Amino acid sequence: MFRHGHSVIKSVDHSKYFEVKIIPALLDNYMYLIIDRYKKEAAVIDPVEPDRIKEVLDEEVALKLTSVLITHHHWDHAGGNKRLLKLYPDLQIFAADERTEGVTKIIKDRQILKIGNLTVCCMSTPCHTSGDMCK
Repeated sequence: MFRHGHSVIKSVDHSKYFEVKIIPALLDNYMYLIIDRYKKEAAVIDPVEPDRIKEVLDEEVALKLTSVLITHHHWDHAGGNKRLLKLYPDLQIFAADERTEGVTKIIKDRQILKIGNLTVCCMSTPCHTSGDMCK
C-alpha cells in the first residue's frame, strides 16, 4: 500500500535550479511543491494537507516557504490554508476567488507572480468552478 493510499512523492527536476515535488494528498489529490534551489525559496500549490507539506519542507535544507497558490476554493484544495498560515505566518496565499479560505492576496487573469527566480503567469480557467486559476 502506498502512502496516502494512491502514490508516493515524485520529484521532477526542470533545470539545475528548479524542482517540482508532486506530493500525494487525501485519497486522490496532489499538492505541488515548486522549489527554487538557487534562492532556497518554495511555493506550494493546493496544500490541503499542511502537516504533510511541513514534513516535506523539514527534509529540505534551509528552504523557505514563501507562497501558496490555490487553483480553486474547494476544501480539498484550499482546506489547509489556515493551518499553513499558523505554521508559516509570513506566507502569502494567492487565489482568484475571495471564497478561498485563508487567502491573503486575490490574483487576476494574466497576473505575474515570482517564486524565487521563476516567473509564473496566472490564467483564469473557469471550468470546474467559476474561480478556477491555473498557474
